[in-house]
Amino acid sequence: MTPVGETMAVLAEVRRLDYKLLSSLDSGVASRMIIVHGFVSYRVACRERAMQVFHEIAKTARSEPGCLRYDVFLAVSGGPTLFLLQEWENLDALTSHFRTEDMERLAQSLPDVIDGEINTRRFEIPDPEPIRRESSNHVIH
Repeated sequence: MTPVGETMAVLAEVRRLDYKLLSSLDSGVASRMIIVHGFVSYRVACRERAMQVFHEIAKTARSEPGCLRYDVFLAVSGGPTLFLLQEWENLDALTSHFRTEDMERLAQSLPDVIDGEINTRRFEIPDPEPIRRESSNHVIH
């Protein structure tokens, strides 16, 4: 398959995943907070590029309306995997995010860096309570 063909195939897969995720949400969640976990297997030789692509997307997503959190983590187990943690105010914010130019750009970069599928899980939070930050000194146990 040509590079253009690969890009188009990945773009179609991202759109399919977006549709699958969004269509699985019932209409009653429009006002609920949405949390998305994404697991992205990347090619070992492309580790730095994969991290760069996803960090760019995260940085841009954080400025989108309704984005409460968008972070990228390097998994320490399970092979070469990035973990994406997204928190959105509601379904409308998440839907808008999937339709941005940044998502298009991400899809075009994916054939070069991913190795396998992108797996996602989503959670609906009916009445989220604000996070209380008592101290800026966080301790990891």
